[in-house]
Order: sequence, then C-alpha cells, then structure tokens
Amino acid sequence: SALKHATLFSLHFVLADVATVRYCHAGRLPRRSADWSGLYPVRAGGAQRWTGFMSSDELPRSGPEKGVVATANEARASTRGVPLATLAQPSYRRDRILEVLWVRRDHDLTSMRALQLDLHSEQAAMLLPRLLAALPAGPVRAALAKWDQQYFVDSHGAHAFERRRVTADHHRQ
Repeated sequence: SALKHATLFSLHFVLADVATVRYCHAGRLPRRSADWSGLYPVRAGGAQRWTGFMSSDELPRSGPEKGVVATANEARASTRGVPLATLAQPSYRRDRILEVLWVRRDHDLTSMRALQLDLHSEQAAMLLPRLLAALPAGPVRAALAKWDQQYFVDSHGAHAFERRRVTADHHRQ
C-alpha cells in the first residue's frame, strides 16, 4: 500500500514477506491521448499529448503464478488495458526466469546469483531453427549450428546471431 503514493518514475517491484510474494507496478505514468504511443515527439499543444497521470489503481498488481513472481520489463497493461511502456521487452526474458524458477523450489543466494548472471537466450532458442533453415552453408551457419544459445563475450554463435537479427530488423523497417 505504501507504493500507492509513489511519485517516482515508473518501476516494476517484486515484494515479499514471510507469507507471500507480489508484483506491483508503481510510479508516475502519463496518460496519453488515444492516438499517440509516446514513442516519437509531437508538437506542443497539439491533440497528441499527456492528459494527466494514471492513478495507482490503474497500475497492475498480481500475486504468484505457480508460486513464483517474475518481471523483466516485459509488456504490461494498465487495469484498463492501456500499454504502460512504449518499447517494452519481449516476454522471452520473463519466460526464461520462470523456466529456471519452476525447475526447483529450494532457491538460495547461489541460485539467484546464477539466474541474475544467466546468459541463455530464449529468443535465440526460438529463432535459431528458422534461421539455420534459411542460411546457406558457410562460416556463419557453422557458428550458429554449434552455438549453445549462451551469450558469452567470446561466442562466435552469439555474435553471428546478433548480426543476423540486427540485419533482419533493419530490413523490416
């Protein structure tokens, strides 16, 4: 309830006590006109603008899903269904956290540290089969074929995947 009155910028909170754990989105989020996402600047005083701030009752709150609460800056909507972020992260980051947490129930400092440092890419796991099927034989395909979807700094597969992903994003625009 203390976060209901938060006037800080918008943040995701996971709060716990000895009995339960909960998710809470808190902070000041602008209420925008219906035809404007906030992604790009608009002329001052025009129809596309902020029309105030969302109330704390409009911000999402939730309890555990299968005993777990996770957030990774993924897309969330207000209680009225309005998107809260203009460029939220895809759900694969949160999905990976849930996957790791659901494997066991006896997490401790060591397992939480490992999760914070986890370099596995769920995005790559989803996209790699399609990418491999579309690529001709060569060094890029070979690097991707033997890649374990881990983003180690010296990983040739991670580098090749990012180059292909960025190239694909660029061509889509």
